[in-house]
Amino acid sequence: MEILPVSLAWDFFFRSSLVLAIAFAANRFLSGSGAALRHAIWLIALPAALAAPLISIALPVSAVNVPVPTMFAAPASEASDQLPALLLGIYLAGVAAVLAMMVLGRFYVGRIIKSASPLRREDAHEILRMILERLGIRSGVGLLSSNRVAAPKAAGILKPVIILPEAAESWPARVLETVLWHELAHIKRKDLLSRAVGQLSC
Repeated sequence: MEILPVSLAWDFFFRSSLVLAIAFAANRFLSGSGAALRHAIWLIALPAALAAPLISIALPVSAVNVPVPTMFAAPASEASDQLPALLLGIYLAGVAAVLAMMVLGRFYVGRIIKSASPLRREDAHEILRMILERLGIRSGVGLLSSNRVAAPKAAGILKPVIILPEAAESWPARVLETVLWHELAHIKRKDLLSRAVGQLSC
């Protein structure tokens, strides 16, 4: 039976969903384990979900024995021919929406970073250097203040920065240190990169 090209999209969906389902099950099974292990599972699973469909490009669908629903088989009528194309259109619209949100999100964060100013309090940079040394982070991390954020935020994959609300200028030193530990832990663990990969997987 002849397979329509739209079946390739089903194969993408099937393989990626299978990888993510396995990762989800593993995380549920290891719910009592440390967060670092569960984070590592997702860090492996998300790129794997992106790579799995490449098998579909390298090999024919029939050659890798992926179950293809009958709606993706050769059409028996005009109506059955339109349904796969409609589903593919909806899928591609979702892909476009997620990519648009990613681009707009990066643009918005970039505007915040561009308009932000360095944190002025002297002890902040001393605390930052101390935590960077203890965490073993060798690359520089910028420390900015902005009236456009209501809560601390780590941003930037290649050039990481921490953006704090303007109120941070008057925070007690212990509060500032706790916040910087938290945000630098995200940077140390490459959470910004894994989040981007996760969005791309979606």
